[in-house]
Amino acid sequence: MPQDQTASAKAELDRCQAVVGRLHKMCCEPDRSPRMQAIESRIDEARSRLGHGLTGEVAGEVTEILKDIGSRLGNLQVECCTEVRMPLYAEALEKLTATQLSMSRELGLGH
Repeated sequence: MPQDQTASAKAELDRCQAVVGRLHKMCCEPDRSPRMQAIESRIDEARSRLGHGLTGEVAGEVTEILKDIGSRLGNLQVECCTEVRMPLYAEALEKLTATQLSMSRELGLGH
């Protein structure tokens, strides 16, 4: 499949990266910073995998990365000390789901 078919999935990852970046900047606990950086690195990894073109294998690999990112975000959300950031966590998770759905549609697997 042509690489331009990954554009919408990459765009959703970019949006997720922006939200995670905002969360990272707003966090008041320094020990969370390495965990936020790890999430940002995993988003970069997913984007890199999509750069190889979208195949079923790549979509599976990216989905596994997205699940890992979601798990990490969920852990941080549960530990968060303020309700102010809850919408950002929800938005980041929404963007991960949008990425996965975009890949499915692009592969003709969507419902």
